Amino acid sequence: MSKFVLSVIGLSLVAILAIYFVGSKGSEENTVSTNSLIGTYELSSEKMNLGEMTVDDKKTANFTFRNTSSEKMNLSRFETSCNCTMTEVKINGETSPMFNMPAHMSSAERAWNHDLAPGETAEIGVTYEPALMPVYGPIERYSTFKINNSKEIRLTVSANVK
Repeated sequence: MSKFVLSVIGLSLVAILAIYFVGSKGSEENTVSTNSLIGTYELSSEKMNLGEMTVDDKKTANFTFRNTSSEKMNLSRFETSCNCTMTEVKINGETSPMFNMPAHMSSAERAWNHDLAPGETAEIGVTYEPALMPVYGPIERYSTFKINNSKEIRLTVSANVK
């Protein structure tokens, strides 16, 4: 075989392995991140399955986000992928507004943010209510937010609507 063919095969294998390892990271539990712009944090999970549900059901997946750095972190820009999905944040007994798609939120809701002190935990509830936009079968919806107006975190819920 020529050096060119061997190089193409080698690069292809490296690309396949990279895709596999990057793709498999999303399903890990207890995601931990270190980044000089945002510090360190622990996230209980990036994805949760709500199981089977009917169109009339309403289910919530609860994610835990903990600031493990020595500096405060600002959590902001919460929004969801669909009107049928809402997000609420609880920190030290205080509850945020209910977040939705940007077009369905007030400017105050879109502007909401909170500083999370070192060691503090935020409980993030992502609620899926299929009756608001009825669909059937497997679904996947998400909620996003930003850390220090830099890194975007995506929390995904899935379900099978009967």
